[in-house]
Amino acid sequence: MPLFRTIIQQSIALGDHLDKYLSPVLFLGLRIWVGMIFFRSGLQKLEDWDNTLDLFQYEYAIPFLPHSFAAYSATFFELIAAPLLMVGFLTRLSAFPLLGMTIVIQLTYLQHEHHYAWGTVLLLIILKGPGALSLDQLVQCWSSKKKSRA
Repeated sequence: MPLFRTIIQQSIALGDHLDKYLSPVLFLGLRIWVGMIFFRSGLQKLEDWDNTLDLFQYEYAIPFLPHSFAAYSATFFELIAAPLLMVGFLTRLSAFPLLGMTIVIQLTYLQHEHHYAWGTVLLLIILKGPGALSLDQLVQCWSSKKKSRA
């Protein structure tokens, strides 16, 4: 019985150790991966704005939004929220519009398995936060040090 208990304790300790050191790297990688997808999409929209407006009017055609508003807001969030997500600043707030866009794309225009992965990553970030390798974490540490000095 002591051997079994030791194995369980060592497994738990290993899991805690992996969580402490690998989770920050994993969250950073996930933020960069999904952020780059949206940022590149925003850059593509800017490259040919007339085509973007046409796509939103005729091909994407979100039934509950005017096409020009949809085009401008999608481009805005892809170019602003995605970089914020990647560096981990205002991370949860940045993940919300990207998750919303993913859901709208999946439900109105293009059903694709990739959207489930993007949505899962964005939801995980919203629920768990950006991880230790983020500007949010740096600001939080700086803020707590400043409060402790006061």
